[in-house]
Amino acid sequence: MTVSSEGSLSPRRQGTSVWKQIEDTLLAEIVAGELGPGERLPSESALAERFGVNRHTVRRALAELSAQKMVQVENGRGAFVTQRVLSYRIDKQTRSLESMLRSGLDMKVKVLKAQQSIPPPDLASAMRLPLDARVWMIDSLSTIEGMPAISARHSIPVQRFPDFLDRYKHTKSLSATLKTYDVVSSRQSMIVSAKLGDTDDLKLLKLVHPAPVIVVESVYVDQQGVPVDHGFSRFAADRIDLKFD
Repeated sequence: MTVSSEGSLSPRRQGTSVWKQIEDTLLAEIVAGELGPGERLPSESALAERFGVNRHTVRRALAELSAQKMVQVENGRGAFVTQRVLSYRIDKQTRSLESMLRSGLDMKVKVLKAQQSIPPPDLASAMRLPLDARVWMIDSLSTIEGMPAISARHSIPVQRFPDFLDRYKHTKSLSATLKTYDVVSSRQSMIVSAKLGDTDDLKLLKLVHPAPVIVVESVYVDQQGVPVDHGFSRFAADRIDLKFD
């Protein structure tokens, strides 16, 4: 099916309903990313004008897209592209990057800030560190299929891993960097909570207030059970489906 310069369907596919052709066109635009998650589709009247049909025909096409969970139709507001919910599997070994890569998803991690810092007392206690110990504090933002999904802060003991940042620049993976020290980390403990996103969450994850976030606090240990990493991750709740093993 093609769309003429006037916006109507031309030529009509034989044996295919007009509403089905409109559905196929809109679906192709969603899959191609021309209409992104959460984006509002043009109004029924605008779509009817574009395709040269009546609003009833457009409404049928939108109903079919809604049945496929590709759009969500809200009375009085219009139709919106459904947010894609991504599965993130949590177990003792797997970190977010590894979980998403196993799913075949395109995940990119951008380091926002990396510096030495003295951790707050509760974090030092969780990692069994002296109060004056220093950690590498690494803030990052992960995008999945181009969509901001996870903001994280990881704390790594400086005394044990003095050149961690230099190695991390080459591996671009926390677990892979730890392995360069012959450390195979695993998750020892985890606390999961839900909160309304704060100003940083709204900005980093591109959320609209009020928006819930899932907060996961984890302590990773080495083969002898000694803490090597404290992770504090915040997930966009409408984009991530957490699965626990």
